[in-house]
Amino acid sequence: MKPNQTMTDDAVDQAGRALAQSLKAEADQLPPEIQARLEGARAQALAAARAAREASAVQADASGQAVLSGGPGGRKRFGAAWLPALVLVLGLVALAQGQWFQQVLGISEVDTELLKDQLPPNAYGDPGFNEYLDEDAQKTDKEARPEDDQKDEGA
Repeated sequence: MKPNQTMTDDAVDQAGRALAQSLKAEADQLPPEIQARLEGARAQALAAARAAREASAVQADASGQAVLSGGPGGRKRFGAAWLPALVLVLGLVALAQGQWFQQVLGISEVDTELLKDQLPPNAYGDPGFNEYLDEDAQKTDKEARPEDDQKDEGA
């Protein structure tokens, strides 16, 4: 057979059968210890091939068309596919909880400052108090910058 020539499935099967017959004829002449070791190795190879076949996601049906199998390996892959999405959702929930917690801490700090202040908390809701704060802020700004007053007087 030429190296570039491909074998059909029937030719591969025939070659495999011929090889198996010659090996079987020679196996009868082997000592019993070697036969037992070969039988154990054969059982392991068949188990490994069976596991690989079950783990395969794509199998061919009788007509030769590809069919997805939902074997035990399929469930593992399905779970592994959702794992990053689950981690993302959990991360977003953790961020939202963290932000909520920071807001609660900020509000509690404001409440603490209001309660520690000399003024009663009701004073902050009075519209006249807001006007008083605005006037007081303007006075504080003028006191903080006396050089502006001196420039105005000198002009």
